[in-house]
Amino acid sequence: RIVAASRDFAELVDGSADSIRGQELEALLPLAPEEQERVMAAASQAAELSLQDVALLGNERFFDIRVAPWHLPGGQKIGMMMTLTEVTQLRASERKLEEERKALQSIIDLMDVGVVTLNDEGGFALWNPAASHLTGIQPRQADILEWSTLFGTYDQNGVEIPGERLPLARAFQGERVDHEVLLIRNKALEQDRWLTVSAPVKGVDGHAAVAVFTDISGRIEVQRELEEFAFVEIGRAHV
Repeated sequence: RIVAASRDFAELVDGSADSIRGQELEALLPLAPEEQERVMAAASQAAELSLQDVALLGNERFFDIRVAPWHLPGGQKIGMMMTLTEVTQLRASERKLEEERKALQSIIDLMDVGVVTLNDEGGFALWNPAASHLTGIQPRQADILEWSTLFGTYDQNGVEIPGERLPLARAFQGERVDHEVLLIRNKALEQDRWLTVSAPVKGVDGHAAVAVFTDISGRIEVQRELEEFAFVEIGRAHV
């Protein structure tokens, strides 16, 4: 039987704190049969119980419910206590954020530049299809020190770049990274790919939150052809 109740709980069951005192909890609790059975079983057995996102009958409100023994300061058990914490607005906000995340993800997935987001530990949180296409690598968690081996990363002179010196790793540590050139060479790619890497958005702690990969292979190829042509022309001029 109910010996005390808050005004908020009384309003949930369409009563007042005084009017519901002494009544059977089972008769008042607006829960689905299965959930009500679990709550009453926990109360009768003096056992703890936690239920999340429970819908009350007759409305669209959701609650987290906790049932636990009620003890005096000296430790003597005198009954059971049930608390209901409303999570209706919280769950609605979470659903809205998830919808917005999915909408953003769909936009990022259609972009022709590689977009990668890092979590606060430096792991990959988001990796769009273009990033996989440009690097030849499918997303998976890897330590920063493993990135060089994972991607096959080299500088403009063809020298392998250690993981901790990669543009993305340096950006995560707080360095400014803006259109740094990177050569990707691995078995998944039919030919070497030249990329620029930028980290235009920082996290709240100053670490890189978003990195963008852009394919400049065509530009590099044209540039080298022009350099070779200029070299040949210079050679002819000295003949």
